[in-house]
Amino acid sequence: MGDTEAFRQSKARTSKYTHADFEAAKVDQESAVELFVTAFGNSLPVDSSEAQKAVLAHM
Repeated sequence: MGDTEAFRQSKARTSKYTHADFEAAKVDQESAVELFVTAFGNSLPVDSSEAQKAVLAHM
């Protein structure tokens, strides 16, 4: 682990994050996951507005 340029870049970027930054990222990610769970759990098509909201939230 850590032998790639992508890992080094990610580590450099996140080394500047504060605890609050990590908490905000966690909340954002949990919200995106909840949108996916709702879309999947309701068997919504991938092109539905709800599924697309999940995709956009994940980006």
